[in-house]
Amino acid sequence: MSLSWSDVGKAIAGVAPILGTALGGPAGAVVGSLVASALGTSSSPDAVNAAIAADPASAAKILQVQNEHEEALVKMQTDYQTNLDTQRGEVIQAEAKSDSWMASNWRPILMLTFTAIVAMNWLILPVVSWFGPHLVPLVLPPDMWDLLKIGVGGYIVGRSGEKITNIMKS
Repeated sequence: MSLSWSDVGKAIAGVAPILGTALGGPAGAVVGSLVASALGTSSSPDAVNAAIAADPASAAKILQVQNEHEEALVKMQTDYQTNLDTQRGEVIQAEAKSDSWMASNWRPILMLTFTAIVAMNWLILPVVSWFGPHLVPLVLPPDMWDLLKIGVGGYIVGRSGEKITNIMKS
């Protein structure tokens, strides 16, 4: 199985966290070629990974690459995250302004559904169990929690964007 730049980034994150994060991002191949050049290998994740495993001095070389390019790597990550946050906010605003009932309401419906499950498991069922019947709570998978956090976060970003836009128009 062939490795990805993201896999290499995870492998070196302990030594060079900024470089590791950049390897896992959209410019992973470009950053990977910098690492490959420093290690004297071809620009493929497998070759870089093999060079890291074979050379005990590779950690120092990788750290040197991070130190030489730290400012550019941090700026690249910041720009990427800012762009991603902007795009997420634009998608949420476009859905909220959509003429389609489903497009503008699916997120609130999903969030209300998750809220109902959380309320049932940690509010309603414990209170009901005080009075006798023991009901089994719904199992909430970790991915559902992640989706709930992302959804609430996205809604907050979208609402904040709407409020800021309205203030700036005034």
